[in-house]
Amino acid sequence: MQTIVLMGVEEIRKRLGEASTQRIYVLSRRPEFPRPVATLQSGRVWLADDVEDWLRRESPDNRLDEVAGDQALGLGRCIAQRRQQMQLTQAELAARCGVTYWTLSRVEQGKTNAKQATLQKIATALNARLVLEPTRTDQ
Repeated sequence: MQTIVLMGVEEIRKRLGEASTQRIYVLSRRPEFPRPVATLQSGRVWLADDVEDWLRRESPDNRLDEVAGDQALGLGRCIAQRRQQMQLTQAELAARCGVTYWTLSRVEQGKTNAKQATLQKIATALNARLVLEPTRTDQ
């Protein structure tokens, strides 16, 4: 008897290193992503082998996601460090820059792709400059 292994959003999240549910939603909507084998009340499920094959084919893209995640985490750490230097709590900084506590917390943890406008608000509240520089694409 053959065992069929399925993956839902949660399993795919873990496979991608705790990617956000929103990120999995975006990936699963790509035309080349495997078709789900079923849609349950709790969400869609895929054959694990199909998802693993797709991940192997898309590995360069996954590496780019890892780099972007590392950069977001680095930015988040800088924000947290500056906030602590100013002796502000996350709630206090969030109130100063007009974002929710949860948004600021996710930015500091590198768990969100914050909009430039949000980052600018945070920078202004921290008396810092937001500098965006192009990076080399061959790295």
